Amino acid sequence: YRLHNLEHGGIGMHYNCPEGCDELEDQLGDMVTRAVDGGLKVLLSPYPDIDTTIALTAWSFIDKFNVFDEERVKAFIDAHESSPNAPEGTAR
Repeated sequence: YRLHNLEHGGIGMHYNCPEGCDELEDQLGDMVTRAVDGGLKVLLSPYPDIDTTIALTAWSFIDKFNVFDEERVKAFIDAHESSPNAPEGTAR
């Protein structure tokens, strides 16, 4: 499902918190809810194999970091959601 979302120009938000991270999950979840409510294609999922706490993915783009930064996440979504770089970026 994640790959299909990227193929359609969606964004993946992934997190890796071996010790747990309720606050981060809530922060990312709130951003996903707002994005989806606004008609954007954004998914959230745990991803224990990433080497950072947070990874944002889009077709041929990734941004990885360790500390939540709402503006950084918004900028990534704005830059890459429904991107013409994706094979089917305008698909719903």
